[in-house]
Amino acid sequence: MNLYSSVCGAIRLMMLASAFALCIFAPKNVLAASNAASDVLEKQSNFSAKAPDESAVIDVLSKIGKAEEDRKLDALEPLLAPNFEHRQSVQPEKVQVAKRDEYIAARKNWGTDDKSNLTKITNIQNIAIHPKGELASATAFATYKYRNFSPRYLETYNFEKIGGAWKLLHLIQIPLHPTKPEQFEVQFLLLPKIDIAKEIARLSEGNADAVVEEWKAKSLSYVKDGSYSYVAVFRESPPVGTNVRFSIQRIGKSGQNNFHVRDKIVASTPFYIIADSIEISLMVHSGVEASLAVNDQTVAKIIY
Repeated sequence: MNLYSSVCGAIRLMMLASAFALCIFAPKNVLAASNAASDVLEKQSNFSAKAPDESAVIDVLSKIGKAEEDRKLDALEPLLAPNFEHRQSVQPEKVQVAKRDEYIAARKNWGTDDKSNLTKITNIQNIAIHPKGELASATAFATYKYRNFSPRYLETYNFEKIGGAWKLLHLIQIPLHPTKPEQFEVQFLLLPKIDIAKEIARLSEGNADAVVEEWKAKSLSYVKDGSYSYVAVFRESPPVGTNVRFSIQRIGKSGQNNFHVRDKIVASTPFYIIADSIEISLMVHSGVEASLAVNDQTVAKIIY
């Protein structure tokens, strides 16, 4: 069982674009470059403003990041142009577009639900200003750091100047993922049995990080007779096409019982979780081992 939910209410697509006219390429043509770009994602940007308009664009980007961290919709809305569009890639060759009203509606619970614990790191690589000073474009690497998740993106922000102020016209983003199994960071949680489908649905309702923190508070370090649920939480989700196998092995006094949950990633998402439930009888079992494999290579293992 897996989870596909949204960061700040939605995933976004990055399409390569000029500052003045969007030149859209199919996502598959961008993915190879994005993998290489991810290697420098956490490095500080060397970009420095050379003109007042560039400084103004940086200021808007800073305000957008602050609004996302604080989950303040009233701070974000004034930064969006009337014709704002949010473009997101969920699969190779598949792009979803949200208009301004849809983008805002997806964040309607900001300020009423729990704080997201988000720290957004935006490393600006380039800013281009139209010669007439009416349009601008900024390219950046971004990491959205939560306690349990750190989705990463290659982003393009297109702006237009309205009444002397820069407004965000397009937010275009492509997700970045680990490219090797050993790059994955996964945490296992052993819980008293939960309704997995219901609990994972909660993650898509708003603050996924807070839900995982609830699970961690209930997590056990031992097993006894009873019903349990295992949850594996990926800090960064695997890329589309990845095969994931979650194995739970009950170590028996007269043999072993193995359970496998298999999933093939079919969509790019910021949050990914895979889970299953088991029964334990100490009359029969002496322990439990959980392991996780990405493309048939084990990336994490734990024994209770």
